[in-house]
This record gives sequence, structure tokens and C-alpha cells, in this order.
Amino acid sequence: MGCDGRQFLLRFTGRGQSQPEKLYAESFEHHVVISVVTFIFLAFFLFKFFQYFFTTGLSRDDTYGKDGTLKAVKDRTFSYGRVQLCWWTLLILFCFIWFYALYGVLLPLNSSVVLLLGGGMTVFIFGKTIDKNR
Repeated sequence: MGCDGRQFLLRFTGRGQSQPEKLYAESFEHHVVISVVTFIFLAFFLFKFFQYFFTTGLSRDDTYGKDGTLKAVKDRTFSYGRVQLCWWTLLILFCFIWFYALYGVLLPLNSSVVLLLGGGMTVFIFGKTIDKNR
């Protein structure tokens, strides 16, 4: 069921039906420097994402103490909606960047990606609404 990089390029880009060898030769398989730079960017992006995710209020609820002030970041609980939105976004960005680094083709957004991001956004918005009504 698996396929090599050439078959993958042809199947998902829809390009190169007339000259598949030319398209495959133009892929990033021969452009090692660009691939290495993209992988370094991906590693840096993942490091900063996790650093920001765990040290800031990005993934935490807005929890207030008894005196009405916002609790410290470490004392707040994780928000299900925010965490889900962050993970889906990270997963999709990671896949797009990884594919670009391997094959040199930046895929367009398709309906599956939009549904995944839309589902995460919906949970985030309705979670906020439920939290405010609680």
C-alpha cells in the first residue's frame, strides 16, 4: 500500500502527468541545503512551540482566585478547547512543513485540513461559551 516519493508527488499534486521524471527531478531530493534548512526550522519551531505551550497561558484556562485576580500560569488548569486547537494546528503545520522539506512541494489546503482546524476552533469557541455560562 505504500508508495515512494515519486508516486506520492504525482498522486497528491496532480502535476507531472506528461513528464513525471522531470517533476521528480525538480523535487527537493537534489536540493539538500533547502531540505536541511527546512528541517532545522521545523526543529526550532517545535522547540519554541512546546516552550511557549507549557510556560505561558496559551493552553490554560482563565482561572481567577478568591480575591478576583488571575491565578499564576502554573496554578491554572489546562483548557480542553485551547489544547485541542493547539495540537491540531501543530499537527497540520508539522505535516505541511515536513512534506515541503522532503519533496519541495507546498500542498494547498484541502477540505480535510479545514475540517480539522474548524473542529478545533468550534470546540474552543463553545468551550469559552460554556465556561462563561458556568
